[in-house]
Amino acid sequence: MLKTLELLKHKLIKGSEISDFKQGENFYFLKIKAILIDNSELYIKEYVSEKEYLYSYHWQDENGNMRIRWDNSPHHKPLKFQLVSF
Repeated sequence: MLKTLELLKHKLIKGSEISDFKQGENFYFLKIKAILIDNSELYIKEYVSEKEYLYSYHWQDENGNMRIRWDNSPHHKPLKFQLVSF
């Protein structure tokens, strides 16, 4: 968490806001919106515990168009299909 917060002091970051923060004995959750010097926005979500590290970084331009996204959530869970006859 401290590493992420330190990055917000970088010269490319014009401003930032922490919209959610939760911390327990063995975990933390952090949600941040950072405005870059070109007015693009970087949305950061991190959940860290002793057993898990989940993250999502979403970068979009000033008009809301996605530039790139990084995350480690499972994207394609196994699907169960059931055949139906008519």
